[in-house]
Amino acid sequence: MKPVAVGAHARAPAAIRVKRFHGSMLMTTLKQRVLLFAVSFFLLNTAANAASLDLKLSYFRDAEKSYFTEGSTQTLQEFGRRLEAAYRTSLKPEIAPARLKRLNDKDLGALFDITDKVAFYSESGDVAKDMEGPFLEISNRRLAMKQRVTDFHYVCLLTRRFDAASTLVKKYPEAHLLHPPLIRKSVHFAKTERVFSIADGVRSVSIEKLSWKKGPRIIMLSSPTCNPSNQAISDIESDPSLKLLFEAHALLIHSSHDIAELPEIVAWKQKHPSLRNYIAYSSADWPQFKKWGTPTFYFIKDGKILSSFGGWKDPVSESKAALVRGMELIGLHLASAPARKAD
Repeated sequence: MKPVAVGAHARAPAAIRVKRFHGSMLMTTLKQRVLLFAVSFFLLNTAANAASLDLKLSYFRDAEKSYFTEGSTQTLQEFGRRLEAAYRTSLKPEIAPARLKRLNDKDLGALFDITDKVAFYSESGDVAKDMEGPFLEISNRRLAMKQRVTDFHYVCLLTRRFDAASTLVKKYPEAHLLHPPLIRKSVHFAKTERVFSIADGVRSVSIEKLSWKKGPRIIMLSSPTCNPSNQAISDIESDPSLKLLFEAHALLIHSSHDIAELPEIVAWKQKHPSLRNYIAYSSADWPQFKKWGTPTFYFIKDGKILSSFGGWKDPVSESKAALVRGMELIGLHLASAPARKAD
């Protein structure tokens, strides 16, 4: 029998050892490449997501800027609805908790601020609720909170999320936030033309459907912090005949945004007890009012708007003349000032 070399079965031939060596190198290189690809993909995807988010946020910034600087023909309500629609398709997915945790501090803050703007213009309670995610993440990271607490609270008031506003009041006493109003009663059947009716001397309101479509009506869009509005009321009240007609037929409606000015409205109401004033439940309830600048006067006959004008400026005689013309158009004349019209 031919002798067998010692270790012949223990050692593989050189050619086989070389193949194994190169295979091991190939496997190692392949693993490294896969790992490198995975890391690169993650970094690129993260960068792409960041760039994508930045582009999305830029859209909303640019939309707001162009609306106010380029003389858009859209009403503010239409602009708000457009922003909300864009938000739902592009930004809402970014609110997912897992995505929020991956954002850097700058992008997280920017996402919160843009969502705040969308909620502000759209008056959407759903968008306001979505703000809770970024707000909580910002709070957990202990980022700058003072202005964001104020902004979030304001949007909660605007979108009638009074329970959420109350929670913020209790959680951040140092912010001196306004307590939301107490709701005395509410109409559940009405979905349009709703207003907050203000109680005398207290910060409580009721939600009701406003009656305004019978006979001649003047609806004045006003604000307690608007100097021209206050000047208009002062000039009207100083004219006895004009005052009587105005008290009989005028309804003062404050913008839905003025719910955050409730103490000022209560104080204003106490100074002008003979005038009926309300806060719009939301601008969406009043699509017939295309302009919410204050003051704006709408002259209405049996529910149909016949004329309107905005502003109150010197000379006062011209503003009063415009008011008288509008009143005459709906059949109200200074020569015959009636008793106050029933609601």
